[in-house]
Amino acid sequence: MKERIRHYAKIWETYANIRFDFVPSTEEADILISLQPGIGSWSHVGTTSRAVTRENRPSMNYGWLNDHTAENEFSRVIIHEFGHALGLHHEQYHTNAFDNINDRALALYYLNLAKRKLISQTGILEKDITIEQQNQLVNKSENAVRAFLRNLNLIDQ
Repeated sequence: MKERIRHYAKIWETYANIRFDFVPSTEEADILISLQPGIGSWSHVGTTSRAVTRENRPSMNYGWLNDHTAENEFSRVIIHEFGHALGLHHEQYHTNAFDNINDRALALYYLNLAKRKLISQTGILEKDITIEQQNQLVNKSENAVRAFLRNLNLIDQ
């Protein structure tokens, strides 16, 4: 597994001005990789990795990878987690992630989830409420979602 991890991590060297030197576990490193199953695959982001490894704790884990993992999944996870180690966050953490959000579509999505839960808990069917009542629920839901997103500063006031 170590050789496969090394191979896919080094793909970053083609696209970024970076070089990974893999050292024995007895030497000091900026990234300390563990293969502990049951705790997922994850990585600390950027330079926080170094602080964690200084405490002799892993800064990256490949918990769901093993010798039988399909090559496409193996490469995907290794490249993804090394991206975090390089300081890359998930796209939803980007400052512009919610600039083009469709508030009404989001409100309708969560309204439908709430309606399904209500139906499953109470047995009330959609045919039991009028279109006007449905529209009132949509508007209330949309306003609530907008207020929530505004409170999080995800959309403009």
